[in-house]
Amino acid sequence: MSVWWSGSAGTRSGAFAHVLLVALLLALPQAARAADQYIVRELPGGAMADMHTGPGVNFPRNGRLPAGTRLKSHRCVRAVFEIWCEVEVTEGPRLRGFVLERQLAAVSPPGGGPDYFVVAGLGRGDRLNIRTQPTPEARVLTTVAEGTRLRNLGCEQSAGRRWCRVQLTDGSALNGWANARYLREATAPPPPPPEDPGGGPDYYVVAGLSSGDRLNIRERPSAEARILGTLAQGDTVRNLGCESVGGTRWCRIRTTRGADITGWVRGRYLREGSPPPPEDPGAGPDTLVVRGLPAGDRLNLRERPSTSARILTSLGEGERVVNLGCERHGQTRWCRVRTVTGVTGWASARYLREG
Repeated sequence: MSVWWSGSAGTRSGAFAHVLLVALLLALPQAARAADQYIVRELPGGAMADMHTGPGVNFPRNGRLPAGTRLKSHRCVRAVFEIWCEVEVTEGPRLRGFVLERQLAAVSPPGGGPDYFVVAGLGRGDRLNIRTQPTPEARVLTTVAEGTRLRNLGCEQSAGRRWCRVQLTDGSALNGWANARYLREATAPPPPPPEDPGGGPDYYVVAGLSSGDRLNIRERPSAEARILGTLAQGDTVRNLGCESVGGTRWCRIRTTRGADITGWVRGRYLREGSPPPPEDPGAGPDTLVVRGLPAGDRLNLRERPSTSARILTSLGEGERVVNLGCERHGQTRWCRVRTVTGVTGWASARYLREG
């Protein structure tokens, strides 16, 4: 040990100063190559990219960006061991700051290609995968058919192929990466015809669903809005007015049987219908069966047709009861039933089907 420390204090302090200088240089932002435009990548778990006021996590965060956000680049710098890019949101509220470069994907500017693509060149019966990342191993978000029109959000070369970030034009705002081999330049979709919210038939019937599917009733005219309930093929609903939102036709409806629900559904699954027959409390099937309960739930049988009434017992999925008549109370349709054990009470008609 005495031999190792035999050097002068000046030599030791000089070495320390050199190390300190290197550390300071690494800590200082240094220019790095930047693309003209970026788009936020799909991050694990659906996380959003953090934006900071400066190039580092020690700077205050001034925003969070979801995947697919398009950004204009001002510069990129290397700070310590990471590259940070100063970017600005180009659509919606203006926001500027620094985002980690590894959370961004460089894209060609919108002027470098068409505004819209159409899917073409697929094999018979094939569909084009829309993926979370520009790689054939990335998770598939959805698939689209030949002839589907897509909005171009920018293209790049990745994994030996050209990929384009595209957005569906059906109003869902879903976007992801598609193999550019199957994309052709297309014109913008035609604007939807103006609609009169007060026009249209008084009633619609649900039609055009795939076998076993149900139509979601949503809180707002958006595919991301909360689901209030569902409709089956053939259900009749009251028309409260339709409108186009983001290129998709939505109709505000009110259910005519079961739970009284008012909300929005996709207009493509509605056809003009007739008013439902009036309800006769004494009419209906002799027996009903419990159907449609969430997994593990049971249907409460109450003393009166009210959710605040005392619970007499509960019924499981598939249980059969005697129908003693149904009627509407408030916003809910209730049925008076008798169980096989002789208990008589009221249950929500939403979970009762002809048995």
